[in-house]
Amino acid sequence: MGAEKTSEKIAEDLKDKLAEDNQSPSEEELFTQKRDVSQSYWSLVKHQYKKNKTALFGFYTVIVLIVMALTADFIANNEPIYAKYNGTTYFPVFKEYLVGLGLSKWPAELLNFDWKSTPLESSLWPPIRYKPSDVDLYNSSAAPSASSGHFLGTDAIGRDVLSGLIHGSRVSLSVGFVAAGISVLIGLVLGAFAGFYGGTVDIIIMRFVEIMILFPSFFLIITIVALYGSSIWFIMIAIGLTSWTGNARLTRGEVLKVRNMDYVSAATSLGLTNKRIIFRHVLPNAIAPVLVSGAFDVAGAILIEAALSFLGFGVAATTVTWGSVLSEARGATESWWLAVFPGFMIFITVVAYNLVGEGLRDALDPRLRD
Repeated sequence: MGAEKTSEKIAEDLKDKLAEDNQSPSEEELFTQKRDVSQSYWSLVKHQYKKNKTALFGFYTVIVLIVMALTADFIANNEPIYAKYNGTTYFPVFKEYLVGLGLSKWPAELLNFDWKSTPLESSLWPPIRYKPSDVDLYNSSAAPSASSGHFLGTDAIGRDVLSGLIHGSRVSLSVGFVAAGISVLIGLVLGAFAGFYGGTVDIIIMRFVEIMILFPSFFLIITIVALYGSSIWFIMIAIGLTSWTGNARLTRGEVLKVRNMDYVSAATSLGLTNKRIIFRHVLPNAIAPVLVSGAFDVAGAILIEAALSFLGFGVAATTVTWGSVLSEARGATESWWLAVFPGFMIFITVVAYNLVGEGLRDALDPRLRD
């Protein structure tokens, strides 16, 4: 009987073991689990961001705009990329960059050289053979036409709209990135100090934030630009100095959450300075939501710059921007292309940055991860 009970127990144990083996995960599942556990925080964010199709569309749109801004001289220019003249090979576009940097000089015979009207032995031209400042008096206020070479038409004095939009992307994106960078930097520093130190420091910084919020920022920017001139740098600084309050409050809230964490307490017990603790331990763990806000700040700065240029308070009149082209549509209601195309560029750029910001916000939210 004892032997039979023992054999039955062994059989039951064996059955239970087989059942457990059947329920155990496969090697592939174990590898996947191991891989997921070993993933870093930013790799998880990247994986989550890729799942958002609209955010990816916004990201790729931003990349296209950045590439267009960086290569504007190779897309729209009245000088060839490559030219051979009198047996000598020239690269006028590259040469123009070197001259602008002070690293080279044009030969005397090429100082006022007209590359378009001069017969060249061979050449490679940009797709659009106009600079934003080129004036075509024979095609002023011309409608979009491929035969005239002005694919998106011209303004009242014959400047090519497409060339202006391509080169204007440099101004808009530069203002967006620099102004947003200034805003995020100020907001991070002041918000970090307010949240980490608390007490009197927190009260002083937060009262200053509230005072800044009371000022109508757009009219404050107009005042700064009117006092110091229509320079792109003044516009960048003015927008940055008036749009940091939201980042400061957001950073303060994040720092308040992490300043009592164990790793911060451990850093304090090791005798590290407050400056090192803030910038090496607290801010890196509180900066993610501020990056999301930074993406929205870029879109906001582009809108403000366009509005300033539309009202005539933007960059110098000789500089073509999306807002300045849009402004010309006020006095030429029959030239619909002056309103539609720059308006579309502003719209698609702002939407793209907003989609990037929303995608980052969702990717950083742990509640939305699979």
